[in-house]
Amino acid sequence: MEVEIKALKPALLDDFLHFFDEIGFVDNPGWSVCYCQFYQNALTNKEWGRCTKEQNRKAAIEKILNNEMNGFIAYLNSEPIGWVNAASKASYPKFRQIEEIDEAENENIGSIVCFLIDPSHRKQGIASLLLKHVSTEFRAKGYKVLEAYPRKGVSKDPQNYHGPLSMYLSEGFTVYQDFKNMITVRKEL
Repeated sequence: MEVEIKALKPALLDDFLHFFDEIGFVDNPGWSVCYCQFYQNALTNKEWGRCTKEQNRKAAIEKILNNEMNGFIAYLNSEPIGWVNAASKASYPKFRQIEEIDEAENENIGSIVCFLIDPSHRKQGIASLLLKHVSTEFRAKGYKVLEAYPRKGVSKDPQNYHGPLSMYLSEGFTVYQDFKNMITVRKEL
């Protein structure tokens, strides 16, 4: 299986939309409203809960066309099979609500906030390939640290949208902070 990974850019908008519209949520349609916009905005959780699928889809389109949304799409035989939302931690407005943000420090921290893998390709190492790719790309871009946020106590694949802790630990990440429902892991680049 030869997987190709491409950085999100406006030319890949149709692939991104096809993946989110038709592939990524076939086993979990209740979450298909997101279009990976949760961390991309400064809405409160209550406000976010009122966002519609159409609003989030439109926001994703605008951000992709304006190069304001970053990540990587995995392809197999020219078909999108996976997605990772990864960018500078400072570029995610949601983090400003969650914690005190040191903008200068966070410019040097790359964050991985979401994985979405085609249900028919899960448990085949696609997320790990995306994670390795992000590490390589972010190191080349001069990031000092890569950070991710696996959830605790998840039992189903859709709940593991931050990626499983075991995957991060196997790729050299260590626990940085331990919270009630999630863990922050980091890897020095």
